[in-house]
Amino acid sequence: GKHTDLGLSYRGNRIKSRNEQQSLRTYALPDTSYFLRESSLSDAENWSHTLHMHFNHQIDSLTSLRVYSSLLLQQSENRSDRYSQTFPTGTDLINPINESRTENTSDGTGISGSTNVSFNRNFLKKGRNLLVN
Repeated sequence: GKHTDLGLSYRGNRIKSRNEQQSLRTYALPDTSYFLRESSLSDAENWSHTLHMHFNHQIDSLTSLRVYSSLLLQQSENRSDRYSQTFPTGTDLINPINESRTENTSDGTGISGSTNVSFNRNFLKKGRNLLVN
């Protein structure tokens, strides 16, 4: 007889992270020495959504139709900021002799999906069937 089975599932995910670093280094060279103060901050946020579906239909006692499908959506946002200052040794680390700043931003979106359709027909003669994917 006829029988139909339908199923859906959804999964959502969000990950957010932050990384903060600070450092103070001393460089000693033969003719001079200096301090390097660095700070960096990075933020990342990633989302994903996944949808799965299955559909099974028993057309009659010998024939069935199956459909499996999935869809994935991903999105990301990333930001980073790096700041550095160079000071001569023996100073109060207030007036740098060199400064630099680097900022980076990236965003991305991706979509993917797949579907598989299967038609199966069994015949009355034992061991014979037709399967189309």
